[in-house]
Amino acid sequence: MTTLTALLLSAVLTTVFAILLVSFLRRPLHVLLIELCGNESRARFWSVYWGAMIVLAALFGLLVSAPIGRTESWAESPAVPVVLTGLRASLCAVLLVLGLLALVLLRSIARFERGRTRPTSASDAVPLG
Repeated sequence: MTTLTALLLSAVLTTVFAILLVSFLRRPLHVLLIELCGNESRARFWSVYWGAMIVLAALFGLLVSAPIGRTESWAESPAVPVVLTGLRASLCAVLLVLGLLALVLLRSIARFERGRTRPTSASDAVPLG
């Protein structure tokens, strides 16, 4: 088995495992997210976001462990390390951008919720009679 074949097999197994994990946890997580997010559309976004992050993080973990630096194992296809290094760097950038997106969205949602629901005090209460 060549190094490239082993890496492709690892990528397929990693992706299948990550997709199975996401599909197994999707329903219970979605129910929890509806409660936490307050509505269906927010919960749906975070469910899809979480699923994408799991799959991308699993693939990034695979690429981090790939023997890209060992040139002797890539003698049959010398361009593969260059491609894998580029893929690893781009996956790292995508994960970083998605993480920053999550931070911005969480801050925006918190700010929106604070402005939408103001606590009422006893002096603001409407008299009953």
